[in-house]
Amino acid sequence: MNELRYSIKDLENFTQIKAHTIRIWEQRYGLLSPKRTDTNIRYYNEDDLKKILNINLLYTSGQKISKISLLSNDEIIEKSKCEFEIEWTLNAVPYLTKKTNLLNIIQSALKKVNSKEAVIDNGGGTSDGRWVSPSGAEVIELGPINKTIHQIDEKISLSDLDLLTRIYNQILVETNSDSS
Repeated sequence: MNELRYSIKDLENFTQIKAHTIRIWEQRYGLLSPKRTDTNIRYYNEDDLKKILNINLLYTSGQKISKISLLSNDEIIEKSKCEFEIEWTLNAVPYLTKKTNLLNIIQSALKKVNSKEAVIDNGGGTSDGRWVSPSGAEVIELGPINKTIHQIDEKISLSDLDLLTRIYNQILVETNSDSS
């Protein structure tokens, strides 16, 4: 099995300690000894990551790096232990709604409006359907796909919005004709 490898940028992202500072600590204090690839690029293993995370706990709590560097690995681990308690509230549960004819209606509407079928995919992020599912209604999410969904500057092109409006309208037409 391949060992996990982390770049110095990974360590920086995990700890918020600048890569430049990590390099200085390596040279000045010998805190980490990165391995090198065949092309001489430094990388770190899981033990290195754990060590720098523990060092970061001590450093951010006000201990001087010169003092931390004098500690053995075991002492770093022992001194960085902290007591904590985690409390959380479960605000959503996984769900599976009963199947009705809604998927067939949506597929038919998509074919008529866009000449395409939906890709059925249960992967992805958190669904707002978790709030609807307790009602017993079937949940199918259908909306635009773009890179800005759920981001601060979320945007959709007018042509996509027009297409989505026509699809939703056709779903209503199909639903009405299905119930007749």
